[in-house]
Amino acid sequence: MAGYFAVNSDSEFSMSSVYFDAIVNYSKVYLEEMSMELTKEIYEPIEEAGMFVVGLTETSPEDFKLIFKALKKGYESSLAEGKCGNLEQSLYSDVMNMWKDILSAMERDERR
Repeated sequence: MAGYFAVNSDSEFSMSSVYFDAIVNYSKVYLEEMSMELTKEIYEPIEEAGMFVVGLTETSPEDFKLIFKALKKGYESSLAEGKCGNLEQSLYSDVMNMWKDILSAMERDERR
């Protein structure tokens, strides 16, 4: 299976479901700290319907900023720990590169 993360119409990322799961689920705790309502909106389709999709193209600037902060905190935490949850260490650098690309695209987005 594959995962899909759309920052906007110019920045869309397809990745393995393993990468998607690592990035999205590792960041979840940080989004929960900021907004349970937004967390539910983002994660309900993933957890209940098994959809490996995060689409931010219609996300408000306020929510976009929260999602960016959560993803960045997750990235920084994973970087500091040198691992990403239960992810196989052999996949770690590829996941971190994908994560960095998503964050870079989000930093360039006008909503940030």
